[in-house]
Amino acid sequence: ALVDTPAPRIDIYVRRTTPWVQVKVRDNGAGMTTEELGRIFTPFFTTKAQGTGLGMVIVRKMLLKMSATIEVESEKGMGTSVEIHLPEAKDGV
Repeated sequence: ALVDTPAPRIDIYVRRTTPWVQVKVRDNGAGMTTEELGRIFTPFFTTKAQGTGLGMVIVRKMLLKMSATIEVESEKGMGTSVEIHLPEAKDGV
């Protein structure tokens, strides 16, 4: 997503908001259209020449098994932001 981006950047934020741990990853890459964004969790859909279209599908399924959520925002030419909310471990770890 950062290929051909003049000053590629990835920002990662982690924040604890009891009872959640929020992980946010944001880039300034190619971004996606509204149509592409609406299909990112569809098996075998990809915007990459070498992609399989399974990465986001697998991530979402794994997060659902952990009672976690994922939200993706993107704008073509402006980049993408992925926010994951993970439940805190019950033993504090």
